[in-house]
Amino acid sequence: MKRMFTLGFAVMGVFAMTLSATAHEPPGEFFLAVQFPDSNVPTIDGYDDDWSAVPLDVYAIQSDKLFSVHGFAGDDVPRGGMDPNSMQIRHLLGWNDNNNELYVTTRVFDNKHTISRQDLGFYWWDDSIEIEFNPRHDYLPMPEDERTHHKYSFAFPPLNGNSGPHLQTAATSSNSAEVMGELANGSEWYECQYSVDGEMYGEGTYTYEFRTIAIDSYPRPQDTGANITADQVITHDLTAGEIIGFSIFVSDVDESEGDADNRVGMWATTPTSCCHSSQDLLISPADPDIDWGAPTAVEEQSWGRIKAQYNN
Repeated sequence: MKRMFTLGFAVMGVFAMTLSATAHEPPGEFFLAVQFPDSNVPTIDGYDDDWSAVPLDVYAIQSDKLFSVHGFAGDDVPRGGMDPNSMQIRHLLGWNDNNNELYVTTRVFDNKHTISRQDLGFYWWDDSIEIEFNPRHDYLPMPEDERTHHKYSFAFPPLNGNSGPHLQTAATSSNSAEVMGELANGSEWYECQYSVDGEMYGEGTYTYEFRTIAIDSYPRPQDTGANITADQVITHDLTAGEIIGFSIFVSDVDESEGDADNRVGMWATTPTSCCHSSQDLLISPADPDIDWGAPTAVEEQSWGRIKAQYNN
């Protein structure tokens, strides 16, 4: 279900824009995925320096645009009602045409970062991030025989080598310690890394960096414990101007023995609950206003050879 738009970047300078004909949640808004040229595709290493050319006023999703969901931060918390002394969040999203990949970097200031869960599978009992994409943009109702909503969940640093479930493709519930299979973190399909500026388990800023091949669908497993194999995955061909579904959730845990859900906040790009990819994301055309810097040495040599062919 591709939704195609052709917009000038002067029009897209506003952070959240009216899109009443196709809006999901919240109605009338969508966010932007910056198009990375081939020479500037981010390296997934947990550092966001390769995103430095992206203008934040156009592409960033800051704390003031996030919603408190599931009531962990209290009742009737307004949009943007996050206490900046406790947590601050910034998301950036991007894509690349040739790689057919989606990218996310999230920077989270946290006054206390907690990783203490006693059950490895309950990643959401710790400070964690959940990134969700639905490139088909079919939202609800979800298909009965296939999965078109894809959820990637991480709690860093890893606990006993576990940073949360792999891409949740199996029929098992998400609280299984590992959903093992070919679609795992670090595979060709997706990867997430992190870095920390400050105290590892105290006050500091965590930077997450993520990539995934755009996935359309795979069969819904019928047997408990069944895993999807790579040959069952149907990819989605990202196209400039289309709208896809996404959501990002950040859970905040301060004090916890790891034996219960002690979250003090869950901050989302959407006002709805998790696991729906209910926010609209525009796969933006190339932005002529971004100065990506000089090409790499390899590209300079390649371009020189191309020019030489025409000059001979």
